[in-house]
Amino acid sequence: SRVLKNLWRQHSNQESFRRLTFVHWFSNAVESVPEFVQSSGKDEISTSISSPDDPIGFTRWGVVGIQLKGWVTFAGNNMNQIMSGYMDKVKAKDRAKYGEAGIPKRPMETTPRSWDTFALDAGDLTYDPNEVNEAILDNWRPTAWVISEKFMNIFKNRQRRSEREELLTMIEAIRDSGLPVINTNRELVGIEALERAYNEAD
Repeated sequence: SRVLKNLWRQHSNQESFRRLTFVHWFSNAVESVPEFVQSSGKDEISTSISSPDDPIGFTRWGVVGIQLKGWVTFAGNNMNQIMSGYMDKVKAKDRAKYGEAGIPKRPMETTPRSWDTFALDAGDLTYDPNEVNEAILDNWRPTAWVISEKFMNIFKNRQRRSEREELLTMIEAIRDSGLPVINTNRELVGIEALERAYNEAD
């Protein structure tokens, strides 16, 4: 809700979140990545949160992600207690309503019992492997592509010509962005990792 989000803004320690790693994961990278490179950093976006001292985590939502820098407008340890929704559900009338200001994302109305899962400070984050955390970012910019150790999965069973063309479109979008490609250990692997996967799956 708008009220809950405003309360978070008033009481949160924005500075404490600056060193954290935020990644938006694509559940269907082949279709979503080419569209994403055209998107606006004014639309608020949901990300996973990782400590800068640990590998990038929470890849269960996808094998390809985009690391972002931005202004945190909400954060919590359990995305199921935030329920900010999906941007692909946004209607044209809502885009017209907000215009260049961008589409906001807000947590759902919750009970006080859920408030313990919200993070007003980076120190409130638990990084529990059994829960998926979430941060909502505004005025964001991409800094790197992230591929998980299971990224080869998106190249398997895509042998039809149209499917191979979709893979190439995704790879080209990543290459044309000019951003580095890293793995979840924060090691630079480059676009070559995706190109090799594409050729090996042929």
